[in-house]
Amino acid sequence: MNIPDLSKPLLAIDTATPSCSVAVRVNQRIIARADHSVAKHTRVILPMIKDCLDEAQLAMTDIAGIILSAGPGAFTGLRVGASVASGLAYASNIPIGKLSSLALVAATSGETGIVLPLLDARIEHCYAGLYHCFDNQIEVLAPDTLCAPDELPEDWQTRAQCAVGSGLIYRDKMHFATAKLLPDTVPLAEKAFSCLSAVCWQSAQTPIELYYLRNEITS
Repeated sequence: MNIPDLSKPLLAIDTATPSCSVAVRVNQRIIARADHSVAKHTRVILPMIKDCLDEAQLAMTDIAGIILSAGPGAFTGLRVGASVASGLAYASNIPIGKLSSLALVAATSGETGIVLPLLDARIEHCYAGLYHCFDNQIEVLAPDTLCAPDELPEDWQTRAQCAVGSGLIYRDKMHFATAKLLPDTVPLAEKAFSCLSAVCWQSAQTPIELYYLRNEITS
């Protein structure tokens, strides 16, 4: 098993959307940085990580594991995050934990109950998932998927107490009955620490397989 001691300092990274964020948790204290400039991930991610570590008075050698928002999301952004996480983890010989970007969106909403996170896939499709958020924890209720807005599972829309994320740009083609809609929610790395039960850990030496989901589109 590659699960680190979760009581020790952890680093979280999210580059799945046009926004980029990182966070360090140490002794239940969370130090976070975010940049909402479009497509500047490569320029800002390492300085933000350094800022968080400096404020926490930590070095990478103090970090027990790295949580990576591993998709689905923007291809270029995902690859930037994976490259940074892989390099840092390999250098420190610490594990990487992959977390669905949709789980992170759900957690970032701050809502409790059944949350349906949606991200715009920019091809008249959206990435979607179904999660139960409760007591600063998260439970996966259904596998993440890629679908056309009018093919979003009806039972998801019925069960959801809240729908969040950029995928709500297509909400006119969806059929939410009573769900609260939060279209402006973007994932924040600091919320990864409330998603630990949904993190899949692997060694730094194992190649990172990102959750692209694009191969689910059929002609």
